[in-house]
Amino acid sequence: MSFESHFSFATARRISCGKNVAGAIDVPETTKPGAAGSSANTPLAQALAGCLFARALPGEIEGLDEAARVAVAGFMAAAAALRAPDQPVIHIDPLANDGARRLRLAIIGEDRPFLVDSTAAAVTAAGVDIHRLLHPIIDVRRDADGTLLEVIGLGKNGAPLPGHARESMIYMEIEQVGHKTRAALEASLAQVLADVRAAVTDWQAMLALLRERIRALSDNPPPLAPPRTAEAMAFLEWLAADNFTLLGARHYRLEGDLDDPAMEVSSDGGLGLLADPDYPVWTGMRGPATRRAPSRRCWPARNPC
Repeated sequence: MSFESHFSFATARRISCGKNVAGAIDVPETTKPGAAGSSANTPLAQALAGCLFARALPGEIEGLDEAARVAVAGFMAAAAALRAPDQPVIHIDPLANDGARRLRLAIIGEDRPFLVDSTAAAVTAAGVDIHRLLHPIIDVRRDADGTLLEVIGLGKNGAPLPGHARESMIYMEIEQVGHKTRAALEASLAQVLADVRAAVTDWQAMLALLRERIRALSDNPPPLAPPRTAEAMAFLEWLAADNFTLLGARHYRLEGDLDDPAMEVSSDGGLGLLADPDYPVWTGMRGPATRRAPSRRCWPARNPC
């Protein structure tokens, strides 16, 4: 028995399924907060301060006096000082003079949907509490190597001006954790950001593929009762009407008996998260075993009527 289908996946809170592959750059020692080359009173830090808190809600800046705000701006300016093209920056540093023993986390990269929910979910999934979160969208200017030259201001409607980049700058204060947990969190965040990029980049292509599958069902319906095919098409049309967050798509073939079907990749390429043919679709564990079907309830009944 063989059955072909496309699979797409969505989540309301987290893009990543937890692959542990680093893909971000850290901050060079010469630009890290507290290093000799950094200062909270630089023009870049002062410009960032005006953006970091301009649209913050009262609860987001509660307990931040002027000195604390200057320190936050200096930390973010140092983290943002160098960002290689097409790469995010992830930096975790102890929060100085903090009786609550917190860490501060900077995540800086190209602005995309899902970033706050996805990164916050990764932090909480690691068992780490978030005590503060700020997320301004800021237009900046960098040189070819990624050195920050100018903070233009808060991003506005429409695309940034030529030569400018629109960046997401996430600042979190999180629970103090050990070095092992911190390293694992950095790796998890790097993969989350890579997953967000893959899903957002291929979103239009996945939407086009979904609509093509709807047309294919109409033009060449499967050997099922017409009401069942119509119901499936209506469901897919509902998904395509911006009711589903498309994260990945690939062509699979279901092999074996319906009591124990297995998924086999039947196309050379995939989209979004499923561009990787070994992405852990069902179990979160990489390898061929992830292609076993999760439940017989997912597949068509033997009786097509």
